[in-house]
Amino acid sequence: MPIDETYKGHDIHATALQLKERHKWEPRITVSSTEGSYSMITIPAMTKSFSTRAEAESHALTFAKEWIDQGKPPLR
Repeated sequence: MPIDETYKGHDIHATALQLKERHKWEPRITVSSTEGSYSMITIPAMTKSFSTRAEAESHALTFAKEWIDQGKPPLR
């Protein structure tokens, strides 16, 4: 089940995509905010995969919070 959370004025949507390898899940993250004007950033697909959807979504949420705490540096 996707996780939606507000963190430091940012709306985080953390979900996971099931890979072709049926037992692997890849995190997906979208972060939006209204700092000045509305902006939405989709964080590029991560190369790390997880055994369960819940693990992938939890990792996505943690990653998004750390990214916000680091001042939202450019993503590769």
